[in-house]
Amino acid sequence: MNTNKLYVANPFSDKDMRLLTEFEQEQGLAPNTTGQLASIRQTTTPEEYERQLRHANDITLTFYTMSANKVTDICSIQGTKDIKACTVLYTPLSSKTKSRPIITMSADYALNALGMEEVFVSIRATDKSIINSLETREFENLGEENGYITYLKEKEDQTVNSNLVQLH
Repeated sequence: MNTNKLYVANPFSDKDMRLLTEFEQEQGLAPNTTGQLASIRQTTTPEEYERQLRHANDITLTFYTMSANKVTDICSIQGTKDIKACTVLYTPLSSKTKSRPIITMSADYALNALGMEEVFVSIRATDKSIINSLETREFENLGEENGYITYLKEKEDQTVNSNLVQLH
């Protein structure tokens, strides 16, 4: 059984750039993801990039999932550390895959590894596969505006949950 694993794309990794370029071509996508990574690569050094990741208030990361040595999905996260909120942008896929493990994996990463308290997703109201994935993963529907639905996933307060008493 092939399982998906989540990776953070490194703009200075030739392997990541090759894998993501292949994925964009296979899916018939414009080279937005690889273009953004190439721009980082051209305007900063690896050392500056690492320093920005550690110390900058703004977060911009690209994630991808792989299974059987192939990229299966891409998304990006843009957020702010001091307000502990981010937006996840999911790439529309040409393949009509019903399961998008990257949705859960990226939200969990944002909430747990990046320390975010709120994860927002804005998606076209017509993208039923992502909408179904968000709703089954307990993202809250905040409403529709201009053909886009905004969803929210909040970090659970662990102290409140740990103090709950179950009655028999």
